[in-house]
Amino acid sequence: MVTGLSSGIANIRGKTKQLFDCFKSPFANKAPILNISRNLLKAILSRFNYAKKYHVVLVSTDDPGAVYYIKELSYGGITLLSPDNKHILCHKSEQEIWCCDIDGKNYHHLYGHGTGKWLTHPNWLSNNEIIVADWPNGLIGISLNGDVREISKFNSWHPTVSSDGSLIACDTMMPDTGIYAINPVDGEKRLLFHPESAVQKQWAKSSPPKRSPFIPFFIKDQFGSQWQHPHPSFSPDGKKIIFNSTRGGKYSQVFIAFLEGIIE
Repeated sequence: MVTGLSSGIANIRGKTKQLFDCFKSPFANKAPILNISRNLLKAILSRFNYAKKYHVVLVSTDDPGAVYYIKELSYGGITLLSPDNKHILCHKSEQEIWCCDIDGKNYHHLYGHGTGKWLTHPNWLSNNEIIVADWPNGLIGISLNGDVREISKFNSWHPTVSSDGSLIACDTMMPDTGIYAINPVDGEKRLLFHPESAVQKQWAKSSPPKRSPFIPFFIKDQFGSQWQHPHPSFSPDGKKIIFNSTRGGKYSQVFIAFLEGIIE
């Protein structure tokens, strides 16, 4: 249950750890899209050029030298491990979602359509259900058996899920009205805080000015000097959210919002 606004926001200043070098073999030539598993033990990578092919690759966070090639794809896109690390979600740029087992087998089409919609930034709600932003209409849930349900009806953008799957958080675009918490069962939403990313200049308008063949919503001025996506993400205990913002100056920084006493 969400009861109100965030109790505080602070800039994160901590140590960093290099997992691997994206510009050295076998990651050379194309910087990968990386996602960490919920147990923090594995990293899943996609959309990098190895032998001029797109590959889905698994890397151990404890042993960066342990690289496992899972599957070759004809496209690049977002890949995500299910919470139990048994399935891989593959988001194709042409608005399609595919799924396979952790070993690359059972690769199958889960959800997709032609032009006219923008399916973006999918995530795992549970081991059996995926959520994706059908922007600007809202969030939808897609089960592994292909069933589709409506979760919320507002312009959510980058959905993230708490470790226990009980809560969704998302930022908003066009207009940017803040970061919200959503109950995945009934779709109830509550405003958590305002990220002040890009000072809201890029996404202040209520509708996009132009369409394109695959992604129907093209934002004319989105690449501004302070262009930034908040990309909220829950802490493992669900009591904090980290996000990107230029609220602290000219360049993007990582901030943390404390939700103690806000989410019950």
